[in-house]
Amino acid sequence: FALIRNYYRFGWMIPYFFGASPALCGSFIQGRETKLPFESIGGTLYLPKATSLRLSDLGYTNSAQSVLKIGFNSIDQYLEGLGDAIRRPSEEFAKIGVKVDGEYRQLNTNILQIENELYAPIRPKRVAKSGEKPSDALNRAGVEYIEVRSLDVNPFSAVGVSEEQVRFLDLFLTWAALSDSDPMDNCELECWRDNWNKVIISGREKGLMLQIGCQGERLSLQDWAKRVFVELRQIAVEMDSAAGGDAYQAVCDKLEAWIDNPELTISGQLLELTKELGGLGKVGCALGMKFREENLAHGYQHYSQDIMETEVASSVEKQRQAEESDTLSFDEFLENYFAYLKQ
Repeated sequence: FALIRNYYRFGWMIPYFFGASPALCGSFIQGRETKLPFESIGGTLYLPKATSLRLSDLGYTNSAQSVLKIGFNSIDQYLEGLGDAIRRPSEEFAKIGVKVDGEYRQLNTNILQIENELYAPIRPKRVAKSGEKPSDALNRAGVEYIEVRSLDVNPFSAVGVSEEQVRFLDLFLTWAALSDSDPMDNCELECWRDNWNKVIISGREKGLMLQIGCQGERLSLQDWAKRVFVELRQIAVEMDSAAGGDAYQAVCDKLEAWIDNPELTISGQLLELTKELGGLGKVGCALGMKFREENLAHGYQHYSQDIMETEVASSVEKQRQAEESDTLSFDEFLENYFAYLKQ
């Protein structure tokens, strides 16, 4: 949980460097109110200094969850907050109804209908047993791994993420785990979330000021990132020493140059290409054709027909067994699954 707290404090660097959604299709905001000063290229809307609109209220996040107070000082505090969230009713969802005219519109009327709906840039996880809820798995055996959820798909990579990005995440998360990490109250957490939002909406604005906690101190994104990179480089040296080579230090060299040159970031490059080609759709087509040609230029391996037919037969058999084992109606299943909410 020390790592998670530091990720909230400094993880805004991830959308700064790797955010890849400074623009969106105009259809995303049809019928929605927004005060953001969008500019347009055909049917594409964009914010000139944005990094990752996917992480804004227009994309991946859910504003209804902003009232939830889930702490990250210990596993017990996290589970307590998650338990409260899963039981908190939503007036907005209640208006929709649950089962109307014999058909389910939603599972229940709570802000979180199931635990997996919690929107967060990072989450503690453990592989759950069959039928086990995520919180029960964590309570049973603790944190097994950390799920990082703030990385946009890289449009300049044929597989959506580059080796350099993975190395930086490896380095950054190691640093976050090793660095001091004081307990964090809700006030401080909201300050860090405000920093994230600033970087998401206008992160490539030179001189953008970010909060340092809740005491009124501020520091520019550039100065703060450079301070962090001093420590990242120290860890990069050790990681390169262990792995051999200089790959981690090379990533530091490349990304540190992006701090003072935001046009080099992925969002900066993508927005420039969007303007050049005349919209996101044309960018997608151009990059799709490029990657298609690259992939077709290489040989590929595939499974044999026998292997595929065996997998099909196995899948059909598993389906048959699963369906034959069903003894409950969907209504009964939901009643049993959500019984803990009444405790």
